[in-house]
Amino acid sequence: MITLLAFVVTLGILILVHEYGHYRVALGCGVKVDRFSIGFGRVLWRRQPTQGGTEFVISALPLGGYVRWIDDREEGVLPSEANQTFKSKSLAQRTAIVAAGPLSNLLLAVVLYAASNWIGVEEPRALLATPPAGSLAEQAGLRAGDEVHATSSDGTDWHDVRSMSDLSWEVAQAVERLFANLDGDPHRGTFRIFAGQPERPRPPTERQSRPITPRSTATCRARGSRPRRPADAWP
Repeated sequence: MITLLAFVVTLGILILVHEYGHYRVALGCGVKVDRFSIGFGRVLWRRQPTQGGTEFVISALPLGGYVRWIDDREEGVLPSEANQTFKSKSLAQRTAIVAAGPLSNLLLAVVLYAASNWIGVEEPRALLATPPAGSLAEQAGLRAGDEVHATSSDGTDWHDVRSMSDLSWEVAQAVERLFANLDGDPHRGTFRIFAGQPERPRPPTERQSRPITPRSTATCRARGSRPRRPADAWP
């Protein structure tokens, strides 16, 4: 039920923004609008703020909406309103009115996407599962439940890892560097991670220096020929 309600509300917002784009640009171009409707079918709610003005309607089927110009009147258009019809406007104005709906939805998507990045979204933490037996991760001392806090390719420049997506990106970059380095100096294919239980501190920086135990830092180095698969080159 909650999912269905969320779908209806989301669809209603999209329809409202889309039709409002048509409506506002139509008014700006001098087109008279008889009805602004969210949904189709039987009218559930209506309001007409001014006599002879636009009627705002919510209908029973929230699967779309429409903006009705005076061109669509069954009784025809009054001579005094002939210059307020959609058909009487220039090609540029009609194009702007038609395009306003999709552009409004595009603007909504940009605003929502920007807002989600400003506010932030929840992402899974970079928690590790049990390393495969005999893998480099197991040899480095990593255990199930360890959280990756940072990564480095040289042990000096550390990149903070705040989520699983950050870790995936850092691993992908490490694999790319690994294959590039194996064509030259194979001993340069190194990837370090700072990991431990979730309450462990961040890795040392140039301003903060303290010993790191073998349990805290895992270094994986590829030597010799190109590995048969990327998984051989990192934990």
